[in-house]
Amino acid sequence: MVTPAPSPRMDAADALVSAIDQAAGTLTLAIAFAQGGRAIDLAGLDRDIGKICEDVLKLPPEQGYALRPALRTVLDLIDQMQQATNTVS
Repeated sequence: MVTPAPSPRMDAADALVSAIDQAAGTLTLAIAFAQGGRAIDLAGLDRDIGKICEDVLKLPPEQGYALRPALRTVLDLIDQMQQATNTVS
């Protein structure tokens, strides 16, 4: 039996899952640093997250909707980071 090649759209969705996970990891580390009073540099993170959002909109709706929980996690982490940096300031 021949396995069909993965569609480019699925590859894009997999790449987005990886990018979302990476952004979440960066934010989690930044929160820990901010809470510990360490300086953080998030230059470019807004661009990266903007690119993720742009690329999610290019996916078929069912694939985009499947990413909503992961995107919500990133949004929650952004809120936590803002709270952490406001507390330290």
